[in-house]
Amino acid sequence: MARETDRASFATIFFRHDAAVLLTRSRGSVEADDEAFDGAWDAVTIPVDATPATVRDRLGARPEIPPDATLVEVGEPYSTPVPDGREATAVPVLLDCRSRTFDVPADATDREWVPPTEMLRRETRDGLWEAYDRVRPTPETLRTDTEHGSGYISIRAMEVVRDAAGAIVGGEDRPDDEWATIAEIADDVLAARPSMAALANRVNRILWRASDDRRAAAVESIAVEELETALRADERAASEAAANVDDNVVLTLSRSGTVLPALTSGPERVIVAESRPAREGIGVAERVADAGIDVTVCVDAAIAHVLATERVDAVLLGADTILRDGTLVNKVGSRGAAIAAAAEGIPVYAVTATDKISPAGTPTLEDGPDEEVYDGDRRVDVSNPTFDTTPSSHLTGLVTEDGILDISAVRDVADAHAERAAWDRA
Repeated sequence: MARETDRASFATIFFRHDAAVLLTRSRGSVEADDEAFDGAWDAVTIPVDATPATVRDRLGARPEIPPDATLVEVGEPYSTPVPDGREATAVPVLLDCRSRTFDVPADATDREWVPPTEMLRRETRDGLWEAYDRVRPTPETLRTDTEHGSGYISIRAMEVVRDAAGAIVGGEDRPDDEWATIAEIADDVLAARPSMAALANRVNRILWRASDDRRAAAVESIAVEELETALRADERAASEAAANVDDNVVLTLSRSGTVLPALTSGPERVIVAESRPAREGIGVAERVADAGIDVTVCVDAAIAHVLATERVDAVLLGADTILRDGTLVNKVGSRGAAIAAAAEGIPVYAVTATDKISPAGTPTLEDGPDEEVYDGDRRVDVSNPTFDTTPSSHLTGLVTEDGILDISAVRDVADAHAERAAWDRA
């Protein structure tokens, strides 16, 4: 792609869809003094004042950025050579994209969506992996993500393991004990969100499958395979749910990456509780509106009132975890919605991939910061639970990629997950 050798700074844009990033290259279309870039793979680069604050303010106005892209991370600036021999300053940026069908610079003769670790195997622009390393998922970004559901966060957790293993394979100084290094990283990932069964089950399955080989190359390869499997499982679960609510009026709350496709592909109308304190339901309502479906936002306290006074054919809930007895662990408010729906004879479905079924019999719950609820100066105690539990007796069905499961099937899945969690860390 064209690059201006007289610019002092630019942004390195990593577009991510699912678990792949976009790489592009230009061949035979660069000037003679741009030989350092000829044939090299790169992210999308755009001229911009290279400070994180400037990038955040101006990125959305750039024509290179698709309007539905979501900013994930802006990394620390770094120095990188440009073809005329000078050092330029670059800011790495990670964006999530809803699809892979958007325009890239016209002179990009090749474009591929690949696992980011492919950068370590290809001829790339100098410093490209180092740029990605500044914005890729980490245990800390998993721990602090309060916007997304467990399906999304579990995919990011698998990426942490994949990228760490790939960095070992492609690095110049490989650790003496690759397995011990990866096991330590995996344990950090598992500790980041202990309430989310999908995160644990998916990461554990990667390490369980690789435990006989115990090399970083095996971990990376298996992680790539398991990421694809996990993504397709979430899609099939959403498809199963969509079939149950076609032409219905549906009520939901919070944000679930598994529920969202079902909301945007068939209901007549969707009612979304705003889901305080983070109000992630607002983003869901906007996505449903973008899909051309009638949508209404209500305050959380109005859920029972709406269910009692308006037409609602079904309640669709996501799931952070399903316990082995079928208990749903999900965003706080789910239990109240299920009880209110039962009082009105309205079916309640939890939509989830089977990877969210936990071997545990008791939940691990999380609390949000006190200041999200009260930041005044009085002596006021705060209760800000992030999740609550809904007994299986209040659920009409558990909709998964394998159809609707009964309690016996849930226990069988939980037992299989427990076996895989016992991979050897030594």
